[in-house]
Amino acid sequence: MNILIADDHPLYREALASVLECLGPDTRIFQAETFDDVVDQVANRTVDLDLILLDLYMGSANWGSVIKKLRRSSPSTPIVVISGSDCRADAERVMNAGCCGFIPKSMKKDEMLSAIRLILTGGVSVQPRDLRPEERLPYPTAGRRDDLDNPLHLLTSRQRDVLAEIGAGRSNKLIARSLGMAEGTVKLHVAAILKCLGTSNRTQAAVLAHRLNLAPDMSTRE
Repeated sequence: MNILIADDHPLYREALASVLECLGPDTRIFQAETFDDVVDQVANRTVDLDLILLDLYMGSANWGSVIKKLRRSSPSTPIVVISGSDCRADAERVMNAGCCGFIPKSMKKDEMLSAIRLILTGGVSVQPRDLRPEERLPYPTAGRRDDLDNPLHLLTSRQRDVLAEIGAGRSNKLIARSLGMAEGTVKLHVAAILKCLGTSNRTQAAVLAHRLNLAPDMSTRE
């Protein structure tokens, strides 16, 4: 298993590398300390990477453009942001940029390892600390994200509820009202649903909801 850690603090990189060794004896850790360094390593690497762990703030470069470059160079490699930020808004931006997870650096070791294991098996994990515990969003899956033989297996029951609401054509605000959750939490669910199902927008997700007979169940809701 090959994992690239990109962070501008050497001490944190070494500490995280030590934690990741708990994933198994075959874990190989590579390190980058700048955005340019991580982009170059991913573009020129001769071994396949299984995971990229990326700090959001390393110098003045725009992290959104960096994530786009990484996805172009290695589209099948999951990108997870590990950040000093605990902010829901940062988590939303990260997920919308195409990442598979947002993990605060304040997480405990066992929590972080559980989230990373989930992502390595095809899941998505979003853990900003300013969410209430019941709003935090680990996303277990039955297989890889591209395994769509039974796509509902990729979603939690709450995500299925949100997908059904999307199929009914409801906005995030109406979904939040209908399901009794914060609108920001709905946005995180929507981003994770699109990622897990391999859909690129809400329209595709809505079509899939109808195909799976989810939307009709919600059609009588106000």
